[in-house]
Amino acid sequence: MLIIPAENAINWKRPPWVTLGLIMACLLVFLFYQGGDSRKLEQAVEQYLSADLHELEAPAYEDYLQRQIQFQGEESRVYELQQFQQLREENENFWLAINLMMDREFYQYLLQNRDVIWAPAERAHWQEQRSIIEQDYLQKLSANQLGLVPADLSLYTLITYQFLHGGWGHIIGNLIFLFLLGFTVEKALGPGRYLIAYLVCGALSGLMFTAFSAGSYVPLVGASGSISGLMGMYVAIYGLQKIRFFYFLGVYFNYFRAPAIALLPVWVGKEIYDYWYAGATGIAYMAHAGGRGRAGRPVHQWLRPGHGQPGPDGVRSGETAVRGPARALPGTPYSAGTSLPLGQASAGSARVPGSGQRAYERCSQPPTAGADACYLAGIPGQGGELSAVSGGGP
Repeated sequence: MLIIPAENAINWKRPPWVTLGLIMACLLVFLFYQGGDSRKLEQAVEQYLSADLHELEAPAYEDYLQRQIQFQGEESRVYELQQFQQLREENENFWLAINLMMDREFYQYLLQNRDVIWAPAERAHWQEQRSIIEQDYLQKLSANQLGLVPADLSLYTLITYQFLHGGWGHIIGNLIFLFLLGFTVEKALGPGRYLIAYLVCGALSGLMFTAFSAGSYVPLVGASGSISGLMGMYVAIYGLQKIRFFYFLGVYFNYFRAPAIALLPVWVGKEIYDYWYAGATGIAYMAHAGGRGRAGRPVHQWLRPGHGQPGPDGVRSGETAVRGPARALPGTPYSAGTSLPLGQASAGSARVPGSGQRAYERCSQPPTAGADACYLAGIPGQGGELSAVSGGGP
């Protein structure tokens, strides 16, 4: 089942260039930069197995998992231990090597306890071969180079990790929501502020993840924290007003209207799917909470338009142009084509063009059949591109 917001249509005469650019950047990074990860990993596995490192590390890994379960209270790793033991019994050496090499916390455990785990000859062999594999292959994987590692935090990785993804399911889900939320938020904030907001949301999400995972060597990747911030801004723009959603279930699809806050459970469902089924790795719910809660709404308040500067259409920030025939608005002396303030237009208010002052009057009577109504464009919760300000109308 798929549920996505479909309140506004894109104006392709003024495309959302920043949103499209972010989508393209994520795709190019995933295809051309991260596309080399699989080959590097295969080479690492070949050298790992040829050096018989799995014979040295496998017993230590079982002991490591048992200690995590017994002394650290990580009961969730019981299933992981059972799966690992099954791999050993079935001699699935390739996947055994993947598990051993990609557990970055285990590698740190080996470095700290190598003098206790192995005899001097075994320790020297392990250290020589493992160091080569780390330097030549594992450290060159995209997640280790540009992912956000809490134990080795760098300022640039607060930005770069947002453009990496853990798999096709991860990136497709993120880019769908980036497109659907991004073009609306970009229109509301303007391209420059929107780009800053997007990156700030991702950076704050990364800091939130770091705060809750201090000392961890597991890299964080993905734009999910940034997009959670967009969702927070989207909900802040629309509030509890009802917007249109598109849903697809099997072969059936349709639209329904619900408060914008309904995006929250939809996003949580997408995250659960990523976590369990889509093969996404290095994804953290705390990072998403940081983007959605701590970044989305404050950044929207900080960057929202409202400085009274005319936009590309001659409409000042915080206002939207009235669309419709150039006839008098019912109950007012103003014609369609003037500007309505964004939070008050549904009351039928209008701005006196060129006066430098705003005068607000309600449409005193609903339009009659065949008469022109007060129409707005892009007012959240008022029915999309065109809807009646005051009673009647289409």
